Amino acid sequence: MIFTVRMDHVSLTVRDVDKSIEFYSKALGLKLLRISVLNPSPGTVYKNAYLYSDNFLLEIITAEGAAIQV
Repeated sequence: MIFTVRMDHVSLTVRDVDKSIEFYSKALGLKLLRISVLNPSPGTVYKNAYLYSDNFLLEIITAEGAAIQV
């Protein structure tokens, strides 16, 4: 028998990280832990963010099609 003691975190892929931060902060009362900007390849920028509550961590990741091309 398998028992789950706790979940580490949940990840969501979104089109707009900033709007998602605003929504989950207001709707669920999550607090912003950090925002990261990633450059996996030249000319492509992804943003991700971590929000948390007492025992929950939410990771929000830029959807592949929504990455900024610079």
